[in-house]
Amino acid sequence: AMHYALKYPEKVKGVIVADIAPYDYWNDSEYLRARNMKRMMKRLLELDLDKMSYDEIVKNIRSIVKSPEMAFSMQASLKKKPEGGYKWEFNLQAIYENYEKSIMGDMFQEFPIEPEKYSGPRRIISGANSIHVTERVFHSYSRVFSNFDINRELVRIPECGHLCHFEKPSEFALEVLNLLKEIEQ
Repeated sequence: AMHYALKYPEKVKGVIVADIAPYDYWNDSEYLRARNMKRMMKRLLELDLDKMSYDEIVKNIRSIVKSPEMAFSMQASLKKKPEGGYKWEFNLQAIYENYEKSIMGDMFQEFPIEPEKYSGPRRIISGANSIHVTERVFHSYSRVFSNFDINRELVRIPECGHLCHFEKPSEFALEVLNLLKEIEQ
């Protein structure tokens, strides 16, 4: 969303950023978790969801995924197949195969450092307990957004981690609605 807003500001009425910053997490030793995601996905793909019980799958997810909120999200993404067994509700194989070049590439590529910055309405919504949006990365938003006001444009949802839309959907939706109201004015 941030790249799109920079490239096509005339097409964007507002930007919502959910718990990520235009920061190079990949090359920061404090954020080794980003590098471990691909290994975690590989291990999840190795689970034989057709031959395991639901409880066995959940036990394996919890041993592979160390983050309780992400483990819960993965568990909630299991769907029973009519013919028996389970499957992921989303295409985990495609995410795994495209993680570095697409997902990680988009997130961590250099943002332009030039006078043209997005100046329209925006809201950064983050979990207060998230490791992704901390004081360490606050400065990076000014690379994308002109006159970025952290006190007005960054919303930290209390008792919430990285998956703020999943962990606190009502609070997340309220912030989205607040931005939409701001855009309509």
